[in-house]
Amino acid sequence: MDHKDKDEYLDLLKDSLTMAPNSFVETDPASNATQHFEIFINAPISEKFILGYWDEGELVGMIEFERGQKVKTKHTGIISNLFVHSGYRKQGIGKSLLFECIKNAKVNSRIKLIYLALIENSESAHNLFQKVGFHEYGVKPRAIKVKDQYFTETLMYLEI
Repeated sequence: MDHKDKDEYLDLLKDSLTMAPNSFVETDPASNATQHFEIFINAPISEKFILGYWDEGELVGMIEFERGQKVKTKHTGIISNLFVHSGYRKQGIGKSLLFECIKNAKVNSRIKLIYLALIENSESAHNLFQKVGFHEYGVKPRAIKVKDQYFTETLMYLEI
């Protein structure tokens, strides 16, 4: 993605937060989404990037990657905000985004491990990550709080 995609990114992010509010840590897309987007777009591709999937000019899927920021974590990266609009699910878009993200992270960032966290009951996301080769390594109890309800995250990794 680049600067011209900002409005579409913000719209899809807003949709993702509306359709799956418990799956994302951020609850107010307007609060820092523009700043978040600008940071990712202006960063070197070896440090962070956002990939999008378009259908007939409409952004329908996205994924974000960020390389470890500390000297001793530069060999790792984190995948976040994988989202495919509900009308486009079960078509392999999420898997395509995931494979492209891994490929770009490997080539541009030269990393060895990719981490991610997902809400424990996200069956379809969990299955997708397992099919691609991610492995569970733990859980983070009560990681997210939405109103008075807590959600546990499953922690996963992929060696590349």
